Amino acid sequence: MLKKIGTHSGSFHCDEVMACFLLHKTKEFSAASITRTRDKFVLDTLDIVVDVGDEFDPSRNRFDHHQKSLSDTFGGRFTSIRLSSAGLIWKYFGREVIRNISNIHEDEIVELIHNKMYSELFQALDACDNGISQYNSDVPERYREMTTLPGRVSRLNPSWQEEEPDYDRQFYKAIEVVGKDFTEIFEYITKDWLPSRVIVEESLKDATNLDPSGKIVLLKRFCPWKDHIYSLEESLGVEKVIYVLYVDSSKKWRIQAVGIPGVMFGMRLPLPEPWRGKRGEELAKISGIEDIEFVHATGFIGGAKSYESVLRMARISLGLV
Repeated sequence: MLKKIGTHSGSFHCDEVMACFLLHKTKEFSAASITRTRDKFVLDTLDIVVDVGDEFDPSRNRFDHHQKSLSDTFGGRFTSIRLSSAGLIWKYFGREVIRNISNIHEDEIVELIHNKMYSELFQALDACDNGISQYNSDVPERYREMTTLPGRVSRLNPSWQEEEPDYDRQFYKAIEVVGKDFTEIFEYITKDWLPSRVIVEESLKDATNLDPSGKIVLLKRFCPWKDHIYSLEESLGVEKVIYVLYVDSSKKWRIQAVGIPGVMFGMRLPLPEPWRGKRGEELAKISGIEDIEFVHATGFIGGAKSYESVLRMARISLGLV
């Protein structure tokens, strides 16, 4: 007999739509039908229930989050936001989903993806559904963002003016929308973000060969590096990196200051203040580096024509020369 997934009827939200999408990526519920009801007697007959029923019991496949007794979070470094049904299903079924939709089976890699997907997608869905603001603020918002995934799902609900609204039909349209976003983010993480981790790890291990301080890293190939720096510093037990050197997409040498995790626009050490906002001959005269090209006004990035020069920029900034 086909399995049956249960969720509530009426207006739908992003969290239970995403939960149902994910369950269809598991082996047990891949072909399951979806019953949308609030009738407890019907819910009790279903194989798994999400976002309705006032019960959280993974052993019985009951995954509601509305009851006050639920305080479950994703865990690890994600302990400040209570889970919605999307986060609950990702927490308990996400590892299986990763293995089912990819060729990735190593536990360590699956765990990395599981956490990264939560950070990039599910944490925001949980916060939105539980009414948690992104920032603490005592002033009115300057603008409202209406193109988020929860916003797009919300607009798929039938209009209040429809005499016979078809919520179920729109619900399945919403599953397609969340599935597209999930797939795009998953492909970015597995095809771009994950391979770059190998490059960053090798570069970090080689940092002391580049400079005895260990505070300067040379990327052997440009790739997304910022997220990896912080986690790998901790896992490898290496010196905190201050500057990263690389060749950008225009084949130019760049030096970039490493940011401070969780602090927007924060930097561990910006490039020297006298250099900031300068370029060309003026900057070369101030810095003493002949082929230096520019330094951003905030000091977060700079450039030169040669590797030797961006390395010298890093060493001067660190007071090593």
